[in-house]
Amino acid sequence: MAINAPEGTYDMLPDRKLFWEQFKHTAQEVFGRYGYLPMETPVMERTELFVRGIGQATDVVSKEMFTAISGANLTKLLDGEKLPGKSRLSLRPEGTAGVVRAAVQHDLVPQGAPPAKLMYAGQMFRAERP
Repeated sequence: MAINAPEGTYDMLPDRKLFWEQFKHTAQEVFGRYGYLPMETPVMERTELFVRGIGQATDVVSKEMFTAISGANLTKLLDGEKLPGKSRLSLRPEGTAGVVRAAVQHDLVPQGAPPAKLMYAGQMFRAERP
């Protein structure tokens, strides 16, 4: 039995990958004319970023996010202990929360400055089916 890509994912084969890279390049050119700058955030962020940014009650956070914890922390959870927020990491289900985090962390919009014009494109991970 062959091992296939996980359900809900796909391989970006050469033709599709070349198209995607050209699409991103064209988007950067067009958006760049209007002052937008490209940026990329990590594929994994602390889970608390999405809980605070999107909301605990949303389907994204409560049902669709991929969250990981270490084996030691899993044992603590099973023993009824509470884990600090820094112990959980999630694959990004959307990009805005990470972009805002990066803008604040790196002071991309100093006090009194005009808003930052940022663009991003990348992988987002949700446990949903089309």
